[in-house]
Amino acid sequence: MHQRSSRARIHSSLLPLQVFAYYNWYYELFYFVVSIIAFVYKGSKFPYPEGELGAEIAGLCAVFLINLGRLVLVSSANKQHRTDMMVVFFIVSIFPAVAIGAYFLSNQIYVLRVDFILNVIQLVFIAVEGALSILAMLTFSRIKSNMME
Repeated sequence: MHQRSSRARIHSSLLPLQVFAYYNWYYELFYFVVSIIAFVYKGSKFPYPEGELGAEIAGLCAVFLINLGRLVLVSSANKQHRTDMMVVFFIVSIFPAVAIGAYFLSNQIYVLRVDFILNVIQLVFIAVEGALSILAMLTFSRIKSNMME
């Protein structure tokens, strides 16, 4: 009985969620670097109202830190089979990450095509990870209830 439960626990992590989190790390780094380059370009080519460029760059840094925190949280929750951490990840993904991503998608002072494309890809990552986190929560709950029986 003990061997069967530990075997089920080993295979209960969601591999697709872990893969998305892994590749999203690299995408977040790419997103940050390209966005900084885009802000340098926009700052040199377009007239920004005073203080707005700095505010948008600060927002970009906040997005970067929030998304890195999300990825650490989902990776840990998935590996440790922690439903509570997965719920926190889901809440952080839905509210701040989507809201800030939507802002950078369409409400910046100047939105370049590269900004639009980068933010659509980022929102797709967030949406897929959110859906997979729901699946992971259901899987972890089912496994925990089967182990209690």
